[in-house]
Order: sequence, then C-alpha cells, then structure tokens
Amino acid sequence: MEDAAPVPVPREFKYDINAQFYYIPVGPRTVGENEEVVYHIRSQTKAADAGLRADQALVYRGEVRTSCQRGNLVQPFAGDEFASFTENSRYVSLNRYFDHHAERAKDRREDSGLRTYFHFEVSDAGRGCFRTDDSNKVGPLHGAYGFPDVRPNAVLVTRATEVVGPVAADEPTARSQRYAGLSSEFAYVRGPGPVCFSFTSPRPTASSLRGQIFTWNRDYYAVEQAKTWRPIRTDFVIHRVPKGERMTATIIWKDGAGQ
Repeated sequence: MEDAAPVPVPREFKYDINAQFYYIPVGPRTVGENEEVVYHIRSQTKAADAGLRADQALVYRGEVRTSCQRGNLVQPFAGDEFASFTENSRYVSLNRYFDHHAERAKDRREDSGLRTYFHFEVSDAGRGCFRTDDSNKVGPLHGAYGFPDVRPNAVLVTRATEVVGPVAADEPTARSQRYAGLSSEFAYVRGPGPVCFSFTSPRPTASSLRGQIFTWNRDYYAVEQAKTWRPIRTDFVIHRVPKGERMTATIIWKDGAGQ
C-alpha cells in the first residue's frame, strides 16, 4: 500500500457532530462503467478532557447492493443486499472490534454483527468477488482496519452480539490510550463517474454506564456527550480496499469547542 500526499484541509474547523466530509481527489480520477471501489476511513480524535478515553468505535457503512452474490459475479449491481448497523448498534466495543480483526489469523474470532452489518462482498475490477474482511485478499486485518493506539493483546473477551448490559467488573476492557473518539467507516463508489465520497463527523466513543444499560439510547448519549467533549484534533487515514493507495488528513478543531 503506497502513501499518497496528505489530503489538504483548512487549518481549523468548528466542530459539528452532523457534519459530512467529502473526499475529492486532486486531479482526474474516475471509476469505470460497472466498476465498484471501496474505501476505508479510520478516524482518531483527541479531546481536551484528558480522562475521556474511547472503549468503543463508531462503526458505519451505508446499505449497499453490489455485483456479487454468494461469491459470484452477477449482473451489475444486482447482487446481494448488505444491511447496515442501526444508529444505536453501530457503537462497537473495542474488544469485539479487535477480536474480529485480530493481528494473527489464528487469534481471530468472527463477530457476526461486524461480518453482517459492516463488512461486505464486492467485485474487484470485474475479476471476481471478495469480502472486505478476507485477509487473503486484504492482507492482515489489524493492519488494514485496526487502531494502532489500542493494543490487541488487551482484547481478551469475545462478543458475538451487542453488549446488552454493563461490562462486568472483572472483564478487561480494551481502551484507547490517547483518543476520546474512534471510528471505522466504509465508503462504496460505483461507476461510471468520478471518485468522490462522503464520510461522517467523529463522535465521542467512550461508553457510559447508561449507554451500556440502555443500549437503545446509545446514540443519544453520544450526542449529549459531544456537546461538552471539546475535540482538539482528528487524524484520518483513508485507503482503498484491497491494498490500494493510502491517504492521510488532519483536522484541527477551532478552540477545542464541542458545541
């Protein structure tokens, strides 16, 4: 995977939880007719509150229908339909996230939610189909999708479904060492046309006891927390899947204000 030049962005932004960012490449770059491409966007956000540390990731992909059906190419964009997480279930514990994307294949424990509502199957330049969590095609999953700030060896508990209650006191919880917000997002682009896609504004992903108990209100608690979390900077890594170009961007949030 080759690094491209950092994506230029304005020096400072006023934080807005509902903002959408758009990636538009420098110079002409297009997707051919009936071609599908996938980009992964990872964000890591520091906040002024030194005690706020993410133990979840905001995991998102819109619903898509691709040209693949059970591993086979079919008519363009007439393949399987892949549903996405609901707004409350997209907050995934780092334990679950790293279990599914373990650095070593033998340590991987498949998570049904991430496999169904995040990863999906897509064609590769008309040559065949692959899943975005197929390490044979993508490479080591931790390298492609993991957060370097979180140690995989801290992830000792596997969850195959959403957490429905508070984490037990004796359960080790994977947590970021520096960041208050982590996100992992897929953008799907189909041709013909230019390579252009949007991705979401970062949110705080440090869970609260209320969020663990009242999971049906998890997104509401994130919105409430975002009013006071005062983000300082967000580092984005964008790469084309599988093993494509890799771009970086950094946003400095104006005055660290979270209003």
